[in-house]
Amino acid sequence: MILDEAGILLDKKKWYKQVVKSIHKVFQTFRAENLMVFLTMPSLGFIEKNIRKLFDGHFSMKKQRVLKFKRWQYNAEMDKVYKKYLRRDGRKIDKIKIGDVTENHEDLIREYERRRFEFLKELQMDEWKKLREIETQGEESFNLTIVLQC
Repeated sequence: MILDEAGILLDKKKWYKQVVKSIHKVFQTFRAENLMVFLTMPSLGFIEKNIRKLFDGHFSMKKQRVLKFKRWQYNAEMDKVYKKYLRRDGRKIDKIKIGDVTENHEDLIREYERRRFEFLKELQMDEWKKLREIETQGEESFNLTIVLQC
């Protein structure tokens, strides 16, 4: 399962929302089923803390085709997460080189990008409308004409 732009849905500022509570419960059941979930986000700080505690690890990429993975170990007593590199034969594995995944999957990538663009555009429009409503109701005073016009 891949949850793209997870920071939007699982925003730490929305910890009290039903969707975040429900996803937290679902994620707790994944461990028993050995399911793998990939969440994409610009920063881990966007994700609600209790959901982050359920993570087994974290992949990051700074260069194309070079993947870094750290396994997470949560200490409930100290309420702390320890991040550890993978090890093989006692040696730390800090980088994993992967092949070029774009060669045979151009159609899949185009479809993903199309759907992602549609989702983000719809999200932007919805949030823009909410900001307009706040402005017209006089709840807050700010000038939205400076902000991106949709």
